[in-house]
Amino acid sequence: MQIIRLSRFIQSVNDQKASEASLKALLNTFTCSANPDVQNFLHEKAIDSENRRSVRTYLVVDNNEIVGYFSLRIETFDFHLDVSKSLRRIISGNKSAERFPTLLIAQLGRSDKYRHQVPGREILLRALNTCINFASEIGGVYSAVVEYDDVPVLHSFYKNEGFKFIQQNHHNNKMMAGIKI
Repeated sequence: MQIIRLSRFIQSVNDQKASEASLKALLNTFTCSANPDVQNFLHEKAIDSENRRSVRTYLVVDNNEIVGYFSLRIETFDFHLDVSKSLRRIISGNKSAERFPTLLIAQLGRSDKYRHQVPGREILLRALNTCINFASEIGGVYSAVVEYDDVPVLHSFYKNEGFKFIQQNHHNNKMMAGIKI
């Protein structure tokens, strides 16, 4: 499996090596019945978000098929008052921080076709490796954060991968968990 930035495909379209329709057809091969929002983002919003530079989307590809994908962006969040000093230090590098810049894993999904072949953990680890590489190049970012629906299976998934629950985001009611990178 390899990771290919969506912008590479967009550049091919811009260079007339491929058509926009063929790119959209490729993206539309991705299905994620467990999370229609993840599927819809890739089908309907990923190209525009990439062009606006609001997010960077990476496709996990095997044999010219999308196995999964993830989208990253830099985000700054405010800590709630009840977040412990030790967790603040893990997430921001400063136990007294009131805000923290982070790499937000804004989208993360695996194709239904690969559900029994590729664990979701594999897609997450590729996203985290990309975050680590990015953070080592620019500095100032100590963590990667995910936002997710308040569902027990997602709590367990992220906890088992080493993420620490931070807080609930009051803007969108999503749970937030982070990991030091």
